[in-house]
Amino acid sequence: MKKLITAFALMGCSFGLIASQATLPLQPGQVLNASAVNQVVLKEGEARNNVWFSVETNRVEGTSTYHLSNCTMSTDVKLNAGTFNLQSKQLRCISDEGDIFTDKNIQAKILIDTKDICTSNKNKCAEVTLSSGKNYTFEIKNQSNLIAELNVMREVNKSRLEQVN
Repeated sequence: MKKLITAFALMGCSFGLIASQATLPLQPGQVLNASAVNQVVLKEGEARNNVWFSVETNRVEGTSTYHLSNCTMSTDVKLNAGTFNLQSKQLRCISDEGDIFTDKNIQAKILIDTKDICTSNKNKCAEVTLSSGKNYTFEIKNQSNLIAELNVMREVNKSRLEQVN
């Protein structure tokens, strides 16, 4: 029976099963504090994909019963015609118990005065620097939910522990 459960858990990874639809709601206007994982420097015309921000978990978990140990948001950034643009892509959080919560289409905007991250040339932003470890504030644009996904490795490890006992 345990092998059958493990097999279904592994199949769930392939089929993207959702674990009992547990959710963490995100509201429009909700503020998230985050820090850039790595320093990013963009010159005019440059773009970077998958720029990661570490998000403070207490702003995400709110009043839920889930305690998050880690949250990251992936973004794409570019500097074009002197304008800095950040497109949020995904927010993923892991609970203390190993549950993985994901919003694969999060819409958040960075709340920052461009003069704080831009080096100007002739009153235009010529270079943007997002410093590693520096705090940035994001605002959720639309109603959204982080949905718990099946964490296959958690189920496999739980099954292994049960076999030992």
